[in-house]
Amino acid sequence: MPPVTSLDLSLPQAARIPTIGGSLPILFIPNAILARLKTFTLKCDWEGNSILTTLQSCTNLENLSLDFDSDADILFSENEFNQALGLVLPKLRILRFRHVPEDPMSQFLDMLNAPELEELDICGNVWDDGEKDEARDWDEHILAATKRGGCSLRRLRIHFVAFEYKELYNLLGNLPSLKHLCLEKVTFDFQVFRSLKSVERLRNLEVLELLDPPTSEVGNLMYLLHEFFQDSVPFVNRQRLGTERKLSSVKRLRLVLREPQPLDLQQLERKGCQFRRDGMEVSISSIPYDTYP
Repeated sequence: MPPVTSLDLSLPQAARIPTIGGSLPILFIPNAILARLKTFTLKCDWEGNSILTTLQSCTNLENLSLDFDSDADILFSENEFNQALGLVLPKLRILRFRHVPEDPMSQFLDMLNAPELEELDICGNVWDDGEKDEARDWDEHILAATKRGGCSLRRLRIHFVAFEYKELYNLLGNLPSLKHLCLEKVTFDFQVFRSLKSVERLRNLEVLELLDPPTSEVGNLMYLLHEFFQDSVPFVNRQRLGTERKLSSVKRLRLVLREPQPLDLQQLERKGCQFRRDGMEVSISSIPYDTYP
């Protein structure tokens, strides 16, 4: 029988597990199995340190998905590790968080040391009333994790959260290696595109996906995206300096908009024509208002 290199483990919620002396059972997987894993999906809201101890043995892991499946307080203690090194996953390339409460994810990122990390995919809790958790200080924790590991993040996907302007600006403005950005059902101020010039701050970005953004701001979206893709050096100055206009590196723009009322997609398409003239692939579509999530 060939060795197991992929494991999908879904555990019962902690609230349904009988405790032993007031403590949850220890999550035990033989080190020989963990060391061979390349892909690991773990759905678990048990003790955070039990999760960390398990992951510590996954030295060949390339793809990790953590689903906390709860709004419970999962605590990760730095005392379990050498604080200078943290949780070292030397081959990890893709990290996904699902149903993630804010504090556990931040604590996990504060310990992570993943020098090969190139994709980060974070999905907040999906609440029945449609409310979104705030991505409070996510920028600091994500940027600290990339700096600690010395990695070059290339793909960032974020779903079901609300960002403050300054935090999203700080996050995106400090990820120059980013090639693919997807914001799905993320509440944020579109004005961030006016400040973030893709030719300067996100000069390697090739794919931008905005899926179900705040529809009340759609009227300004294409104009602000034009600002985002545009060279910040005024035409008069370029003439005087004899420099060519810098073109954005973005090759594909995908917009999926929700309809609180019928959207004038033809008008949006017309505004996208200029992007196409610059060689960009543009896709604009809509979804009904009552589609959930």
